[in-house]
This record gives sequence, C-alpha cells and structure tokens, in this order.
Amino acid sequence: MDEARDAAIGFARSGRLLYVVHLEIEDERVRLVSARRASPAEESTYAHR
Repeated sequence: MDEARDAAIGFARSGRLLYVVHLEIEDERVRLVSARRASPAEESTYAHR
C-alpha cells in the first residue's frame, strides 16, 4: 500500500530549522519518515513567507 507523504518545515526547540517528512496513518497517528536540518535554500524560502 502506497501512503502519501507530507512534508513540513519549522523550528525545533533548539532553534534549528528542520525539514520533516511524515505519514498520517490509521488511528490518527503520525509516522516520522525523516527529519533533517533545512538547506540554505529552504531557510531562505521559509524566511520570505
């Protein structure tokens, strides 16, 4: 079964900007697929929103 992945960008408690990919699965649960520090280009895009 192919599940749709969603991506989000936001700040961690540490203040780092993170790019996170996750799946929403049954029972309203979220499964983390990956999390990494946002690239400089992503930081720039986020800052200009």
